[in-house]
Amino acid sequence: MSVASRQSRSGPADGIDVIPAKRDRNLKDWHHRTPEDGKWRYEFERWDNEDQIVLSAKPVGDTATPHLVAIHRRKNAWLFK
Repeated sequence: MSVASRQSRSGPADGIDVIPAKRDRNLKDWHHRTPEDGKWRYEFERWDNEDQIVLSAKPVGDTATPHLVAIHRRKNAWLFK
Protein backbone atom coordinates (compact mmCIF):
# COMPACT_ATOMS: atom_id res chain seq x y z
CA MET A 1 0.00 0.00 0.00
CA SER A 2 1.04 3.55 -0.63
CA VAL A 3 -0.20 6.69 1.12
CA ALA A 4 -0.11 10.19 -0.33
CA SER A 5 -1.54 13.50 0.81
CA ARG A 6 -1.57 16.92 -0.74
CA GLN A 7 -2.42 20.53 -0.11
CA SER A 8 -2.79 22.80 -3.08
CA ARG A 9 -4.12 26.22 -3.95
CA SER A 10 -5.48 25.05 -7.30
CA GLY A 11 -6.32 21.80 -9.04
CA PRO A 12 -7.79 18.78 -7.26
CA ALA A 13 -9.10 19.22 -3.73
CA ASP A 14 -6.76 18.57 -0.79
CA GLY A 15 -6.93 15.03 0.44
CA ILE A 16 -5.46 11.66 1.29
CA ASP A 17 -5.12 8.65 -1.02
CA VAL A 18 -4.37 5.05 -0.01
CA ILE A 19 -3.55 2.94 -3.06
CA PRO A 20 -2.39 -0.69 -3.33
CA ALA A 21 1.21 -0.93 -4.52
CA LYS A 22 0.29 -3.98 -6.62
CA ARG A 23 -2.86 -4.86 -8.52
CA ASP A 24 -5.14 -6.97 -6.34
CA ARG A 25 -8.93 -7.10 -6.72
CA ASN A 26 -9.27 -7.64 -2.97
CA LEU A 27 -7.45 -4.43 -2.06
CA LYS A 28 -9.44 -1.25 -2.63
CA ASP A 29 -8.23 2.30 -3.18
CA TRP A 30 -9.38 4.83 -0.61
CA HIS A 31 -9.67 8.56 -1.25
CA HIS A 32 -10.62 11.28 1.23
CA ARG A 33 -11.14 14.82 -0.05
CA THR A 34 -11.23 17.74 2.35
CA PRO A 35 -14.37 19.84 1.79
CA GLU A 36 -13.84 23.48 0.77
CA ASP A 37 -15.01 24.55 4.22
CA GLY A 38 -13.06 21.75 5.94
CA LYS A 39 -12.01 22.56 9.49
CA TRP A 40 -9.23 19.97 9.80
CA ARG A 41 -5.86 19.36 8.17
CA TYR A 42 -4.44 15.82 8.11
CA GLU A 43 -0.83 14.68 7.79
CA PHE A 44 0.60 11.18 7.51
CA GLU A 45 2.40 10.06 10.67
CA ARG A 46 3.09 6.33 10.31
CA TRP A 47 1.87 2.86 9.47
CA ASP A 48 0.78 1.17 12.69
CA ASN A 49 0.48 -2.23 11.00
CA GLU A 50 -0.81 -3.62 7.69
CA ASP A 51 -4.35 -2.51 8.53
CA GLN A 52 -3.91 0.87 10.20
CA ILE A 53 -2.50 4.24 9.17
CA VAL A 54 -1.97 6.94 11.80
CA LEU A 55 -2.52 10.59 10.86
CA SER A 56 -2.19 13.81 12.79
CA ALA A 57 -5.29 16.02 12.67
CA LYS A 58 -5.09 19.72 13.40
CA PRO A 59 -7.69 22.48 13.11
CA VAL A 60 -6.98 24.73 10.12
CA GLY A 61 -5.34 27.99 11.19
CA ASP A 62 -4.74 26.76 14.74
CA THR A 63 -1.36 26.28 16.39
CA ALA A 64 -2.69 23.66 18.83
CA THR A 65 -0.96 20.32 19.23
CA PRO A 66 -2.28 17.84 16.61
CA HIS A 67 -4.49 14.91 17.63
CA LEU A 68 -3.67 11.43 16.35
CA VAL A 69 -6.42 9.74 14.31
CA ALA A 70 -6.39 6.53 12.30
CA ILE A 71 -7.60 4.94 9.10
CA HIS A 72 -8.41 1.25 9.63
CA ARG A 73 -8.82 -1.48 7.03
CA ARG A 74 -11.81 -3.74 7.69
CA LYS A 75 -12.86 -6.43 5.19
CA ASN A 76 -10.47 -4.88 2.61
CA ALA A 77 -12.13 -1.46 2.85
CA TRP A 78 -10.51 1.54 4.55
CA LEU A 79 -12.52 3.42 7.20
CA PHE A 80 -11.73 6.83 8.63
CA LYS A 81 -12.04 6.77 12.42
